[in-house]
Amino acid sequence: MSLEQRQPSSLPQWNQPPLHRLIMPLPPSLYSYPGCTVGRFHQRMELVGLRLPVAVSCWRMHVSNDLSITSALIYLTPKAIRQWWLRQRWADARAAVVVAWAIRSVAVACKVAVITGGARGIGAATAKAFAENGANVVIADILDEAGAKLATAIGGQYVHCDVSLERDVERAIQAAVGWKGRLDIMFNNAGISGPEGSITSLKMEQLSALLAVNLNGVVHGIKHAARAMIEGRIAGTIICSSSSAAMMGGLASHAYTLSKAAILGVAKSSACELGIHGIRVNCVSPHGVPSEMLMSSFRRFLGDQNLQPRDVSKIVGEKGSLLRGRGGSVEDVAEAVVFLASDNAGFITGHNLVIDGGFTYGSSQMSFIYQTKGDKSIQPHDLETHDQ
Repeated sequence: MSLEQRQPSSLPQWNQPPLHRLIMPLPPSLYSYPGCTVGRFHQRMELVGLRLPVAVSCWRMHVSNDLSITSALIYLTPKAIRQWWLRQRWADARAAVVVAWAIRSVAVACKVAVITGGARGIGAATAKAFAENGANVVIADILDEAGAKLATAIGGQYVHCDVSLERDVERAIQAAVGWKGRLDIMFNNAGISGPEGSITSLKMEQLSALLAVNLNGVVHGIKHAARAMIEGRIAGTIICSSSSAAMMGGLASHAYTLSKAAILGVAKSSACELGIHGIRVNCVSPHGVPSEMLMSSFRRFLGDQNLQPRDVSKIVGEKGSLLRGRGGSVEDVAEAVVFLASDNAGFITGHNLVIDGGFTYGSSQMSFIYQTKGDKSIQPHDLETHDQ
């Protein structure tokens, strides 16, 4: 039986009770059980007995669709509230909405996100995390097969997008607006590693090609996402992917380091301008996270083509983290992005969230100076490691 068939025939229409005029539509993607969006999303809600907040969170988002929040309220709420509603007890129904709104726990439910470079690695992990939290995701990438497959799995959309081409980025954002009527989140994640070697032999053509993707692509994303948000009067959020290499020398090639440091600058200046519109602009800077790009570099440097993400996490946990035995994962970055995109980070803008296990902020090489005689340091085998 479809959700429409479950709705009582006596439901008020938009032009009847005043409360209905306060209610905004709810996207049906939350109810299509196959895929990530509803499966894990509703399971998470049921564990804590909160299904109503999903509906109320969606009410706040001005998403256009055929189903109203009233029908969702009847489908989602406890039996008592359903009976209240069917008996036309409007005061009780309004009180239920207020209570549910107060206890909502859905961070990005019903928001619309565009993720560049979302077909694999950090982008793919973030797309899944957004979908699991109820967001509508548009994956923009040049990896058509992988991107389309992931988009189908999470109930999202896929758009071919070469971020070095401004028209491609603009088209991806237009696709999101055309799909759901708005843009709430822009994650400028796409990037390449670029040329390596000495600064004395750096070819400017190669540098320009890298900057076209890593830097220009981010600027394209900020520009057109900001336009869409301003035109739609959306106090959205723009998140850009930088790197620990932007803050510490010697961690990456000269060209890559240049591009990631420049991203920090344009993100800060954009935050200063766009704040007047309620738009937040932030960065995330991963370190030692086994993305596809880092995995390729590690395999080349170590000469081991069978190297797995958990192997890289182990190496980073031992050599590149203050948290001994704890390396990073793409999921760590994804959760950081979800946080910055959520209302929980509503007073954070112009910030660079570093996900590095403390590596760029201190050294563990001299940690023995903090130990007194007889102390036994914690060894890696004493800790629960974090593998993918």
